[in-house]
Amino acid sequence: MRRACGRLRERLFQGEQSWLFKITPAHLEALEYLEEGRGEAGQAGHRIVIGGEQLGAERLRKWKQELLPRASYVNEYGADGAVWGAACGNCGSRKR
Repeated sequence: MRRACGRLRERLFQGEQSWLFKITPAHLEALEYLEEGRGEAGQAGHRIVIGGEQLGAERLRKWKQELLPRASYVNEYGADGAVWGAACGNCGSRKR
């Protein structure tokens, strides 16, 4: 598991080439742990599709503001949302 997360971390945070990722909030949590203390945000403009579990606002905020601010995020949700994309929404910034 650690090796697979390490490879995923390399793709997400090293280099500037943009990729498409389809991952779960649990992946985001594990990657946060691996990135703790590194201090530098990733620079690639990835498209990250998140599904399979509930995505918390605080976790998404950390990724959008600190870890991968140039990436775009899509939250797929619903019954089997991560598999079928039953419903999805772009996680853009909202001003209140």
